[in-house]
Amino acid sequence: MKKTLFILLLLSPIILSGCSLSLTGSSASNKNSAGVFKSYDFGERWQASNHVKDTAKSNLNNLNIKKIAFDNNDHTKVYLAAENEGIWYSEDAGNNWQNILARGTAYDLALDPKNSGIVFASFGNQVNKTIDLGKNWQQLYLETRTNVLITSIAIDPNDNLILYLGSSNSEIYKTSDGGKSWQLIQKNENNKDIIKKIIINPQNSKIIYAATAASGIYKTTDAGKTWQNLKDNYYNLRDKNNQRLFPKSEVFYDLAPDLTQPDALLYASQYGLLKSADGGKTWQEIKLLTPPNSTNARINTLTINPKDNQQIYYATNSVLYRSFDGGKTWLSNSIPSIRFASFLAVDPITPNVLYFGLIDKPRGK
Repeated sequence: MKKTLFILLLLSPIILSGCSLSLTGSSASNKNSAGVFKSYDFGERWQASNHVKDTAKSNLNNLNIKKIAFDNNDHTKVYLAAENEGIWYSEDAGNNWQNILARGTAYDLALDPKNSGIVFASFGNQVNKTIDLGKNWQQLYLETRTNVLITSIAIDPNDNLILYLGSSNSEIYKTSDGGKSWQLIQKNENNKDIIKKIIINPQNSKIIYAATAASGIYKTTDAGKTWQNLKDNYYNLRDKNNQRLFPKSEVFYDLAPDLTQPDALLYASQYGLLKSADGGKTWQEIKLLTPPNSTNARINTLTINPKDNQQIYYATNSVLYRSFDGGKTWLSNSIPSIRFASFLAVDPITPNVLYFGLIDKPRGK
């Protein structure tokens, strides 16, 4: 019956905005697991994907996932950034994992767009690089201020010598020569804020977004020469009574590019979910099942099918939400573990396949 309802919802037109169907059919064998879960049917059912290859550690059940990334040349090669346990790699679409950098918390990672096995990872105040899938690592960048962390990394999808780093004090650095030299290209006026995420537009890599924790989303259209804060375009919008349309939208949760459009985004904030189809000039609210500013429905992770922008996925600490009509209606089901959601990723080649990263502590608590 659940499968029939699911298919009907995909194929039939939806009339009511915000309606939902609760799905609870997880096939995961270990609901106590953190680590990684995988779905083959657009997130309806999940199974643990935590087996470790050729080490004393038999599984990833206690691994806290910070990021999941796919090799740009082979989608079956998947990477994990983990808390306290470095970088993990699978060459068979998550069936088996191996550790390629064991130490520390990986705050972010980026993969070379042209060459498999080249990985950039941030650990504390430095960025390391491997060109041989973790056999050897070299330091690419060192922040001499030990209280400043490198919190985000992005690599130009069209030029693998260009990288951008975001720091915990709102600075953005750029290299155009593969890390031999770096220049400061942006410093937020609020130097205590964190660069949470950097996104580069693959269709035009001069367009870059840098999202801060609470000071706004910064955008450049000239590869970092000049920047504009988009905050006025959403947080400062007011109605006829001079009330904010999207209060608390300055508090960042996640940002996801719509890769089917030239310059479009979905933005998850404390207010809820906003959409821009024109590069952040204008924003519209996507209605959710939970009310705006809901304290019990913090959006931990957000992603869009890279081939179909009608398919949107996001997760709170304990609930996964899915839309197949661009956010007009939503399906909801409990996440496949008693742990908490941290990262969702859609396979870029076979988008019916999703990966779900989990952590052992709820966010926002």
